[in-house]
Amino acid sequence: MLHDGATFIDVGAYSSKPNAALVSEEEELNRIVPIVELILKHFPKTLISIDTFRSQVAQVCIESGAAIINDISAGNLDENMLKNHCKI
Repeated sequence: MLHDGATFIDVGAYSSKPNAALVSEEEELNRIVPIVELILKHFPKTLISIDTFRSQVAQVCIESGAAIINDISAGNLDENMLKNHCKI
């Protein structure tokens, strides 16, 4: 997609489909951070959106270069999500 001109990529490491297997926060981080870093290494102008409902995953990914958080719970599953990441 990036070779074809996409500038925005949404990356997630925990399925939100019904009955999906539980993924620990540590595992989610282990899965997603290397991908963020790899994308930005090869496509440094890419805007990366992180699909997560966990504030710690969001924070680490932003620190790794992600630009946007896509939280399917709108901040309702982690009380720190909006507190730590929402700029009003």
